Amino acid sequence: MLANKEIILFSGGVDSSVLLKWLLINTTTDYAVVFINLNDADIQENRVEKLVKIYKNKFRDFEFIKIKFQIKTDKAFDQMIDQVLLFLTGIICFRQGLEKVWLGHFSYCSFHHYQFNNKVDQFWYNNELPPFLESFPKASNSSIKPKLMLPSHVYQGKHLDSFQTKKIAYDYLDKEIQEHTRSCYHFEESFCGVCYKCKQYERFGIK
Repeated sequence: MLANKEIILFSGGVDSSVLLKWLLINTTTDYAVVFINLNDADIQENRVEKLVKIYKNKFRDFEFIKIKFQIKTDKAFDQMIDQVLLFLTGIICFRQGLEKVWLGHFSYCSFHHYQFNNKVDQFWYNNELPPFLESFPKASNSSIKPKLMLPSHVYQGKHLDSFQTKKIAYDYLDKEIQEHTRSCYHFEESFCGVCYKCKQYERFGIK
């Protein structure tokens, strides 16, 4: 019998922070909040641990799972981080008998990406991601069939997916949560002012 629990992938950024707050407040589901530290991202890990304490004290309790995974990276790998995270999450699903995995992709994410790059990452919409989540259980001949839950797909512009911009989503977060949300791809303590994430934050008024 499957455990009555769902996974939330948590990075400490705005999107996953909004996802976690909304689900904790608006559902009674039992969650396992999973942070996967790729290649010793220690500043990111420290922020995540601070946020987890705030969420547990401010909202309600949940299981927190932290995993460190080190792999030699290159540019191609950096462009497939979501796929790698989903593959590793599939192993957790297999071991704990869980079948629902929430990942913080909102409709505004694609809107902003189009504004910056004049294109949309099609893997969010062409069913490319679920096989990465399913691959380990499937290869292990498990009866577990993990399902990827994206706010942009589940709610399609309503409820959890009703935030029109990242700034509006950011403003949904409590001040003490905002102070620790990850704001830079280079894992700096503050804005580097160079990476895509920092430029995005600055453009939409997030400081």
